[in-house]
Amino acid sequence: MKIGLVVVIVIGIATAVLVASSQSAGPAVAPEPAATESTEPVAGDSTAPVVVELFTSQGCSSCPPADKLLAEVSSDPKYAGRVIGLSFHVDYWNRIGWEDPFSSPAWTERQHAYARVLSLGNVYTPQAVVNGEHQFVGSDAGELKRAIASAAAPLAEVKLSAVRDGARVRVSVNAELVKAVDAAEYFVYVALAEREITTKVLRGENSGRTLVNDHVVRRLEMPIRMLGKRGSAAEGSVTFDLDPSWKSDKLEVVAFVQDQMSMKIVGAAVVKP
Repeated sequence: MKIGLVVVIVIGIATAVLVASSQSAGPAVAPEPAATESTEPVAGDSTAPVVVELFTSQGCSSCPPADKLLAEVSSDPKYAGRVIGLSFHVDYWNRIGWEDPFSSPAWTERQHAYARVLSLGNVYTPQAVVNGEHQFVGSDAGELKRAIASAAAPLAEVKLSAVRDGARVRVSVNAELVKAVDAAEYFVYVALAEREITTKVLRGENSGRTLVNDHVVRRLEMPIRMLGKRGSAAEGSVTFDLDPSWKSDKLEVVAFVQDQMSMKIVGAAVVKP
């Protein structure tokens, strides 16, 4: 049975997660995406990198369309590599029959952090967050394209390199704030993600389906803190140990600069090791 865009409340072993500030006694349901494809996108910077975070789960029957949309948009030649996808698999759907092999409580906590700064009552799947400041139902293609089109020019320039070294990936990152900023401090995050992972789901809402997940976040580190001042620059490095089950030719490394208070992302880059 399809539940669809459900937010569930965790009480004991109940099948839901709610942000700590919410006291609702029943499940909340995210609205269906509006049919707004014809709406003209807001003009923005057509060269700006755009980080699209998707909070998703293999246990959610409404998530596969959002997973597919992220893969399609991030590889669309029209965006010339501007769209940087990161798929965070949350763990709160694991309690209803299928444990998502990519899920992590850390990814759930990241989604909770967005719920707090964006003044949302609940967390839900699928949820897309663009550049840390615009959120909407992750399968809403029209809203995603508008968010990409309206992305502002980055405040930070990010230089990134990643090299395979046996069973490791060694990453070097340099970030510089090149425009006036309004935050006291920024953090630079580095993510290791894997593309095009196929899973046969045996139980839960997607039982019997073979799912393909893209840009699946395997690791996330925060090696750099920098002052929120124009001209501030910092560099750092990260070493990721690789799991033998990961496909090395499908790995990618993403670095992004984020205001820890507002969670706005102001610069990003992606490379293949």
